[in-house]
Amino acid sequence: MFDLNIAPATTSTGRSLISSAILCFEGFLGNNVKFEGLNDILIFIDNVRMEQADWKYNDWEILKRKGFVTVEECFNKLFMNVGYKYIPTYDEMNVVFKILEQCNQTELNRLFYKNNLYCFMDLDRPRELMVHIMTEMKHPYIEPAKPPKEILPYLDELKDLLVEYVFYNHQWMDRMSRNKEMIKKISVVSDTDSSFVSLDAWYHYNLEYLKNYDCPIMHMSLDLDKAIEAESKSDDWYWKDKETPEWYNAKGKISGVSFHEKDSFGDYKEPDIMDAVKFEDPDLDYDFFNDEIIEKKRMLNPLEMIPQDNMKFALINIMCYILSTIINLYMINFTKQSGSYRGDEFCKINMKNEFYMSRIMLNDVKKQYASLQILQEGNYLKGGNLDCKGIDCLTKSSVSKDTRKALRKILLNDILVGDIDQLKLIKDIAILEKQIFTDLHSGSKKYYKPLIVKSMDNYADPWTQQGVKASVTWNYVKCGLPGFDLNDRNSIDVIKLDINKKNVDLIKDSYPEQYQKFLDILTARNDIKAEGRSLKDIYNGKLECIALPKDLPVPEFIVPFIDYNTIINDNIANFPYQSVGLSGFGKKKVTYSNVIKL
Repeated sequence: MFDLNIAPATTSTGRSLISSAILCFEGFLGNNVKFEGLNDILIFIDNVRMEQADWKYNDWEILKRKGFVTVEECFNKLFMNVGYKYIPTYDEMNVVFKILEQCNQTELNRLFYKNNLYCFMDLDRPRELMVHIMTEMKHPYIEPAKPPKEILPYLDELKDLLVEYVFYNHQWMDRMSRNKEMIKKISVVSDTDSSFVSLDAWYHYNLEYLKNYDCPIMHMSLDLDKAIEAESKSDDWYWKDKETPEWYNAKGKISGVSFHEKDSFGDYKEPDIMDAVKFEDPDLDYDFFNDEIIEKKRMLNPLEMIPQDNMKFALINIMCYILSTIINLYMINFTKQSGSYRGDEFCKINMKNEFYMSRIMLNDVKKQYASLQILQEGNYLKGGNLDCKGIDCLTKSSVSKDTRKALRKILLNDILVGDIDQLKLIKDIAILEKQIFTDLHSGSKKYYKPLIVKSMDNYADPWTQQGVKASVTWNYVKCGLPGFDLNDRNSIDVIKLDINKKNVDLIKDSYPEQYQKFLDILTARNDIKAEGRSLKDIYNGKLECIALPKDLPVPEFIVPFIDYNTIINDNIANFPYQSVGLSGFGKKKVTYSNVIKL
């Protein structure tokens, strides 16, 4: 079903929505939505001052005296966020300064801390809340939507503070063009309806001061199988309030059901995530940032979350919990500004936290990235899930299955897990090169390019298709071996050849019949035809590849002409070396080098 009038509007709305969400993330987490003119600055000031009716907190209680800002500090903060398209004049800056001079102290504070997350987190009250959250957390926090009950009051207060002081709940009119042109530092990857947000800065910022506190989760390892089982059973477990006749489960009061009194106590035990926790004595020589140690421990038990993981999951999930509220408030605001708000909280536009990715590798080419997914909607993906998009050597079926498997392993071990070691990556690629060469030399076919060739009638110009020309070549030189029916669909392996008039004599004595066939092709004789066309029209004196039936071993008359270097390069050339700073000199025959970009 397609409606010419509705479809463009639907597409535009989707683009506008995701652009709006990306600007929300960029502003809240990074203050990265730049002012592109005096009008932007004045609208920002006016919007923040107009929020006064919704302010709930007293600055004297939250900011204390040391959190108050001067006119000069507020002025500097605003003009430090001027975009690359806009260079303010002296008169424009003077206008803004005079407006700020007319603001009261509370308005100056609110203007300064809007979209200024880390300056606000430097204050005593937010720091105290984070310390309370981390030091009173009794078990690891693995599902963002279900924080441990003991930290919920502190977490909700922190969320409310950030919503009021830092969150800028106003739309940017030119959001689609901004999203297209701006240099992003938070929303590193985005799609039509999704945005992958980098929380690396948030994690390291909090880690810097929290490592001085004794957090219980830093003495715990977690058996994820047991933890997930406890989480899944918690919704089904139920009990009866002793004071009232109401029944409850993990989601709240159960209505319209009736249980016998004997079932409420004694017969059922509440699933407890603490059953999955194992306490460990801290190692005094332990390096918190040493990914090599993390890797060794995880290799012993891949389903065990060790203390470093507990801290990382907790800090990331705290922000995910806050972002879930913030982004959906922003979506409701979007409906209000677009005239589709219905006056209730049941907004049809909803964004949810779906994936937690420990690392994403980006490439210079659009729509090419790879990531290691650890959580999906709070569910642990055992061992992690390697997700590759747009990188041909890792995803395309036209690349050997063995090559894809080997390169995905290198990507996972050398780039997405632990510290990135460029020298180790070079060594592993060099080892793979030698393995491919050895296999090819021994007669293996697993690194040849697999292709499906349709009937020649299916192509407008079949002679431009590599698979067709390679199949015709095989039919011409096979000399008694099984061939291809070119009027039918064929599954073939394409072998790259290095054959010319100088080296074709290598099989002159051992395989004279095939030698003559190759010579006919290389000399492109008009008087000899293949599939109804002269050899000159098909080859023009060049022979670079040949097809081979899937169930046929490599014939001996082909072995001397196999182009090992080209086949190896075809297998490993599209690996994203540039993403980790390795240079290839820009030459087709040099896929990578040991020259490292700094």
